[in-house]
Amino acid sequence: MGFAAGVLAALLTTGLQSRIPWTGRLVTYDDWLELGLRFGAGAMAGDSIKSFVKRRVGIAPGRPWLPWDQLDFVVGALALVAGRARLSWSDLAVILVLSLVGHIVVTRLAYWIGIRDVKW
Repeated sequence: MGFAAGVLAALLTTGLQSRIPWTGRLVTYDDWLELGLRFGAGAMAGDSIKSFVKRRVGIAPGRPWLPWDQLDFVVGALALVAGRARLSWSDLAVILVLSLVGHIVVTRLAYWIGIRDVKW
């Protein structure tokens, strides 16, 4: 159910993004449905693979595994969108750094305001 919800969220987000007129796009939205499927399936696959490996190396569910807990979905999505996006190495670095820092900031904030039970 979670995998499907993630793909659906990516489809909806990509559909909305395709309607925003902006000349600085890094991807073309001619076939936004395929792009959304790539983003969603890649993100969910990245998370699933990370969880599988995490269990195999003996890390218990709910325990932190930095930086993989923060980057798994991003790496998965980027892997499936690689052929469709015009991303330079600096673009990739910015995406990874912002994703890592953003994830940490948002989860800490959620913990601080009481939405999450743990800091990570």
